[in-house]
Amino acid sequence: MIFSDLYEKAASAHRPFVRFGMLRDSINAHHPRVGRVDLRRVVYPHPIRSAYWHLSDTDRDSPYEEEYSVAEIVYCSSLDDDNPERRYALTKELMHAFDSEDEEASDRARFIQLMRDVQNRPLAKHASPMYQSEFDTRWMAALVLCPREARAEFPTGKEATPVVVSEFAARFLIPEWVASFVLDDYYDTVYELFVEGKNGHG
Repeated sequence: MIFSDLYEKAASAHRPFVRFGMLRDSINAHHPRVGRVDLRRVVYPHPIRSAYWHLSDTDRDSPYEEEYSVAEIVYCSSLDDDNPERRYALTKELMHAFDSEDEEASDRARFIQLMRDVQNRPLAKHASPMYQSEFDTRWMAALVLCPREARAEFPTGKEATPVVVSEFAARFLIPEWVASFVLDDYYDTVYELFVEGKNGHG
């Protein structure tokens, strides 16, 4: 499974919105490297309303089958207070299943480097593949939660008024700040890259 395969599943999924559980089940069943994605809810002393992807271990279903990676999406319990924010945060982290080896924060040193990049917001020419992946997964989550055909039912670009953005967010169960960039014309550019271009995420 590559990203465009997951997008097609999302685009044909039951409406009115794409369910995170369906996306996770598809990764569990069809991704060649990630065989299981677990969710872990963490209570932080100071809520941060965020989540992160972590490859935690390897496993196998029987002694006769190949090992697969077990991943965790660790998320702050405060996200449970806002279902749209939680759905988007979990979906964005799930998209890290498609990271290449260069994009994976696979050990302590690489994770620390990623945290430094997040803090410093480096120029594009200095950004690590891990940091670039954070931007890719932001859009990949938007694509699977808001498939193109369903998005076409709403005005986009300059016609996407604040009222339209609010209605769109409610329809797709996503935050309004996500709806704002999904309704921008740049969506078509990203769609061509990740879906029609069969981007190599996989």
